[in-house]
Amino acid sequence: MTKILSIDQSLTNFAHVVWTDTSKEFIPVDWGVERTGSTGSKGAKKSTVCYYDTDHGQLKHLCDHFKALLVEHKPDKIVFEALSFGSNGTAARVLAALYYMCYDIAVHSCGYSPEDFYSLAPTTVKAHARKSLPLEEQTYKKNGKQLKVTMNKAMMIKAAEENYSYVLKGYTQSGKISGKGDLADALFIGECLITKLEK
Repeated sequence: MTKILSIDQSLTNFAHVVWTDTSKEFIPVDWGVERTGSTGSKGAKKSTVCYYDTDHGQLKHLCDHFKALLVEHKPDKIVFEALSFGSNGTAARVLAALYYMCYDIAVHSCGYSPEDFYSLAPTTVKAHARKSLPLEEQTYKKNGKQLKVTMNKAMMIKAAEENYSYVLKGYTQSGKISGKGDLADALFIGECLITKLEK
């Protein structure tokens, strides 16, 4: 039995999905969203979020969470969404740190081979997700041309609800149980890798 752990990483909503292969296909068997925030953020604090004074505190919390997922589920393969080539600024640097800290935990602390740690370009994941939409919703006409629909957060959620509504159930885009869009991304990150491995 093969297990795959797919991750959509961010400091605020770190989403994961664990996949297990059955006799016919891979299915999600565990999922969740770990939330962290800055104590300096405006607005009311949420009981579902762990707050820290620094990015370092959030990074450590999420890395500890990631390691706990590896220990609990013992996945055979791990897949993250790669960093966008167009990303820059402080947020991008922090996300890059989170990605490589998780890689270091998997390879140097938990004994995974670098070949077991995958990353997929955001554009690849979105193109894969688009195929889950009804055929008539995958494109639209503009000035006489047939164009592919942009897979923004709302469309990623819509695509995920086609086959995984039970995974997204109870999650919202904001508030105490936020992370619906991040969980949708984690689903397609995993599904995209599974499709590649099965070819």
